[in-house]
Amino acid sequence: MSQTGNIVVFSGSLRDHSINVMLAKTVVNELESEGASSTFLDLRNFDIPLYNGDSEDRNGLPEDLCLIHEQISTARGFIVTSPEYNGFFTPLLKNFVDWLSRPVPDHLVAGPFRRKPVLLMSASPGKLGGVRGLQASRQLFSNVGAFVSPDQLSIPFAGDCFDATGFLTSDQHTRRLKKLTRQFVLELDGFSLQGK
Repeated sequence: MSQTGNIVVFSGSLRDHSINVMLAKTVVNELESEGASSTFLDLRNFDIPLYNGDSEDRNGLPEDLCLIHEQISTARGFIVTSPEYNGFFTPLLKNFVDWLSRPVPDHLVAGPFRRKPVLLMSASPGKLGGVRGLQASRQLFSNVGAFVSPDQLSIPFAGDCFDATGFLTSDQHTRRLKKLTRQFVLELDGFSLQGK
């Protein structure tokens, strides 16, 4: 049984039937098979307004983001699956990180991603598998103090890699996903021991 505690998995996509949401759910299933506690955080279920400093000054962190902040502040690590938009991360992912990088009054955590391991993944119908967006996401999470894993997963032509139920049918990418999630769990175990 892993001692990593909770790993939060979320996707940077708002689309119905998103292949990156399918990928995130596949990751959660794989983490559970490794004995790791995990949570799929579906950002489509939350009201996350476009970041506005004036709105923050007047109203503070939006209610839904306060709930998310509490949920992910105790996470040991994160696995993020996101599509690529014009070679970059999605507006949803950037906006989400922008809000959560803001200080929360009376909260001890200076940023829920700070000093936390993050593993990045992407699925794309294109031939590059979202790899350009992964590079941009790597910089984004590094900028907010996360420890971004040097490994990553990109799945090209992903529309052909999932069945109608969201099951990953590609043996090659399934093996790679299993290897990366298992390695991430082991690294989190080691990371936790170093922090003691």
